[in-house]
Amino acid sequence: MSEGILDRERIGTNEPGYIERDVCGEVITCEAGGEYVLADYQPEIRKILHVRAAVLPSGKYVSGTKAEFAGTVAHTVLYADAEGKLCSVTLNADYSFSCPLTEGGEYTAMADTMAEGTTYRLGGPRKISLRTRLRSLVHLYRRECITPEIRGMGSEADATSLERLEESAESMTMACGSSGEFPLTATVRLDTPATDARAVWAGGNLLVSECRPQAGGCLCRGEAWVRCLLSEGDGVPTSVRERIPFEQFVAIEGADENSSFTAFGRLLSADVTVIPGEGEDNGMLGFDVSAEIEACAMGKKPCNPVRDLYSTAYDMSCRYRQVSLSRPLGNAMGNYTVSASRPRNECEAENATVILDADGRIEIGNVTVEHGRATVSGKLYTTVIFFANEGQDGAGTLLSAEIPTTFRVETELRPTGGEQLRFDCHGELIGVRARIEQNAIAVDAEIALALRAAEIKSMRILESAEPDKSAAVEHEGNRIFVVYPKEGETLFSLAARYHKSRAAIAAQNDLAEDALATSHLTHSLDGVHHLLISDEG
Repeated sequence: MSEGILDRERIGTNEPGYIERDVCGEVITCEAGGEYVLADYQPEIRKILHVRAAVLPSGKYVSGTKAEFAGTVAHTVLYADAEGKLCSVTLNADYSFSCPLTEGGEYTAMADTMAEGTTYRLGGPRKISLRTRLRSLVHLYRRECITPEIRGMGSEADATSLERLEESAESMTMACGSSGEFPLTATVRLDTPATDARAVWAGGNLLVSECRPQAGGCLCRGEAWVRCLLSEGDGVPTSVRERIPFEQFVAIEGADENSSFTAFGRLLSADVTVIPGEGEDNGMLGFDVSAEIEACAMGKKPCNPVRDLYSTAYDMSCRYRQVSLSRPLGNAMGNYTVSASRPRNECEAENATVILDADGRIEIGNVTVEHGRATVSGKLYTTVIFFANEGQDGAGTLLSAEIPTTFRVETELRPTGGEQLRFDCHGELIGVRARIEQNAIAVDAEIALALRAAEIKSMRILESAEPDKSAAVEHEGNRIFVVYPKEGETLFSLAARYHKSRAAIAAQNDLAEDALATSHLTHSLDGVHHLLISDEG
């Protein structure tokens, strides 16, 4: 403790008060991609059908001057080769971005990064360039002290002369954690012996459907929705799907039993083994995937910022500052079905006969409160790969079509708070099923949302105070002031003007029991015609 600064225990606080203040809350965009040349053993690219960009979990590093984030985007390119067969290749690209830190201190850094779209260009049968736009919602929570410094009051008598005006508030605390990589396996029996089968591509998404609080973190349950594109001989590839249940603990430092949790997951890799059947037995597929879950704990921390202060013994020189507090309003997780269709003549699918696969992405737009519930709107982009006949001889080709649509889903979150609300929403496309209708291609997509809500409250608090000891307040002790409160005056403002304790004024005038608790509000003097204020020391 520096000399001349009053020990905080003497102003009624056993330890300094702290809040976690969001000092960033920005959306940062960047790109990931590059120029790629396929190896000689890989089939040539003749027609690109779909490029899937999966953002893998990012690493982060907080130094004294900036917070740095870096990760990988796995691009899966589905394409037709020179013979018209379905092929795939995975091409990885790194990304990175940083946020400057304008002040020192302790920070909790969080970034939610999603792919917004990918552009590609073929430079030859084995050359391709990829560019994926990334959108990251970054939050930097800085731990700040909100207990004011009281300088120049070092005696016990000085300490007892202080009259503080505190405000009761709730401050949001945030902490995040990762499960680390964990394996999942499953075996699927096929409808054929699969003696001449090959896996073209395997992948999927992770649906986290439940986060249950536990000591030191949360227990996440859900399913991995995996699928494989399987090709047998010269036949049309088929899609094999499976759901693998999981239960995984995520450790989060700083989480407690009062925290609420949101989580989402990603598949990091997926391998498939084709096991041919023996004799008349059908074959089997063995899925071996690895996944990772990112979870966030949102908590409430009660705090009592000092809004104002005066002394009954001295005139005080006070400095104030504005702080922004985030008050948690709750969160919600859920999965929802979004349907869309597109006329066949608009996507060159008039001769479509078989759907091979469907995939896509979502973009989160706005979150609004309607009928008391949080409603999430956004866009869904699905890509359907299908086989189409080209002539009477039965010759066919692989084609793809994009089906865009908008969506609006009503969540279970019922936020209650002031006018300035902030929502953070992470969205994942979990799985898509497509079908050929008479005049359209239709899709049913399963999306998962993890939504958090907070009220942003700005308040003026006391930063420091120092007495003018050269001008101590003199009490003659033989005067009684008759004060007629004016409009806007409060018990606190009148007590500060006359350098008297609020408790003494309330007792002398038989004020209501809640007068001290509401001393900063104008209704603290409701019905009071005048006050008697004694000049006793």
